[in-house]
Amino acid sequence: MSPSLRQKNDTLARAVAWTTISVASFFTGAAQGQQDERIWVDAGGTYSVQATLIDWTGDSVVLLRSDGGEVRLSLSQLSEQDKVYVAERKVTGSALNKLRGGPPVAPTIDPLPPLTLPTADELGDPADTPGSPMAMDGTVQSVKLDSLPKSLPADRSLFEVGLTARRIAIPRVDFNTTVSEPRAITMSGYEDKQTIALAMSVSHHIRLPGEKTRQELVAFDILNQRVSVPMQHSETIRLLDHRMDTGKSLVLVGFNSLGRGGDLAVVDGWTGGSLELSRRRPVSGKADPGAMHQLRFAKWIDDEHVLAIIDQSLGLWNIVSGKQLYRVDGIESRSMPALSGGGRYLAIPYEGGVDLMATETGESLGRIKVEKQVPGVAFSPQGDMLAIATTRRVRAWDLPSAALAGDVRSLNSLGLGTPLWIDHDLLLTDDGTLVSLHRGVPIWRYDVAGTQRQSFGKHIAIFRKTPLTEMTVVSIPHPAARQMIQRIDASPSPIQPDKWRVLGRSGWGSGGWVDRDVQIGGLTNSRR
Repeated sequence: MSPSLRQKNDTLARAVAWTTISVASFFTGAAQGQQDERIWVDAGGTYSVQATLIDWTGDSVVLLRSDGGEVRLSLSQLSEQDKVYVAERKVTGSALNKLRGGPPVAPTIDPLPPLTLPTADELGDPADTPGSPMAMDGTVQSVKLDSLPKSLPADRSLFEVGLTARRIAIPRVDFNTTVSEPRAITMSGYEDKQTIALAMSVSHHIRLPGEKTRQELVAFDILNQRVSVPMQHSETIRLLDHRMDTGKSLVLVGFNSLGRGGDLAVVDGWTGGSLELSRRRPVSGKADPGAMHQLRFAKWIDDEHVLAIIDQSLGLWNIVSGKQLYRVDGIESRSMPALSGGGRYLAIPYEGGVDLMATETGESLGRIKVEKQVPGVAFSPQGDMLAIATTRRVRAWDLPSAALAGDVRSLNSLGLGTPLWIDHDLLLTDDGTLVSLHRGVPIWRYDVAGTQRQSFGKHIAIFRKTPLTEMTVVSIPHPAARQMIQRIDASPSPIQPDKWRVLGRSGWGSGGWVDRDVQIGGLTNSRR
């Protein structure tokens, strides 16, 4: 065959697979279910084909055109958005959203060795100077990868916290009083025995004439149902984080009613029963030192290093010397990051996606794009998945396989805050909706509006201000929701997410969860 004839045949074969279209029409649509026919675009954005993904083998995909013909293409020939579409479906292994006989078993993952960051002594940094602000002179990291993250090892925590279901009431906390999320701590409990407790801060900003405001750290001994106030402070105080191995907490003290200003400090002495405040460092920004800067996020990385966001800048600091190791600017003001259990990875939401970052260096590990919202993010207890929640969708990105491990869509809003992992399959969204990753649907809705909450395995610690101020530790899913999950798994009908509604709701009452809107005979083909 002559070269010119071979070239014509190659061009004709490519024209059969790809048809030129306007690329703009492709990027305005969102990817649908795996069996949906869609428009596929080549890597150069010149050719397209309307087809359905029916199979993938290694680095290639098989598409079924509307005329019945099949097209086999390598992943390198596809656009970036098509590659994401294929990656999202590689984990499911099925064209239909069918049940797999039960949720996936949580993998057995051993914690990775702790990060080893240079100490102040190793760097020869000057000793702590009382009152010196947090430095903003670290190396600026500006490169952000626009590609999906590659395979990353799971990064689970060294510690597992087990709690018992309990209700503990405390004196009333007013609506305008600031309270922190519950944090697990180790402290001296009943008869001076070491026990796992929950701690939180209570800070009241409004001072009436002759009235002493509440600025305190509160500890809840869950097992013995006791509550204590280990610290009463003269300034506003907010509990930010706690290290179980050293017993040290991070707090912000002296901030104003807008949450600005104040000092980052360390609290120690939970196990000894006498708390002490040390290492106070004024919160400073990269510009205008006299301004009231806002500390929005702070987490321990190890005994000396703290990862924090001040205004729109994220940095890693040595809290002993006050030295900043690096800085990342341009953090979205609505962003609430998530740190993996072992401290290796940080997920930073932005409008339209999530950036993954290595906390040790500040280097970008890739980004996962979503709808044009600032999503809520949370790493799984095993440290192998990242939940990404938008108003009507919850995704789970699997770090080791670098692919989507679950995708739940909802007809109703799921909220827009941080989701909580219950186990390897179930998550509680910001508005209290319980979703199942492997079933692909929302199951139940719990009334958690206006509460502060944190998950500890299958138990959720919930702090309510009204109608009764109390710390509640409950098991989720509760019996009615568990019964519905069993009925879902026993039903032979395939799930139809586009027609699905939650099967019931529960509000909190004096005796526990009070169920309503329960779909008694709801698992019919019309609902599934």
